[in-house]
Amino acid sequence: MFENFMNDTVEVLKTNGEKYENVEVSVQSEIIYIQRSDVLIETGDLILRIMINGETETYQVVDPGFNEAGSLLPAGYQIKHRKLGLPEVEKAIQKITDKLNGLN
Repeated sequence: MFENFMNDTVEVLKTNGEKYENVEVSVQSEIIYIQRSDVLIETGDLILRIMINGETETYQVVDPGFNEAGSLLPAGYQIKHRKLGLPEVEKAIQKITDKLNGLN
């Protein structure tokens, strides 16, 4: 039922360097909805949305907002996020890269 609303595809880049690709979501101005429980979303993770025009929007998770399955809704996330500008994106990705290379 709610799958029809998941009309955006994103990549989740975790702070530990793990990456999940082709995650179907619904990106809203204040919340990103993900109806999956197999992807662990944590504060600080990045969500990259590649748009049809080739541009990329990057969001940083502020509050993952995981919800267990209920009678009407499947388990999933209602993620509160902060949209990042280009300098912030570069800095956040560099921090993850440094961590993976043992520089942090």
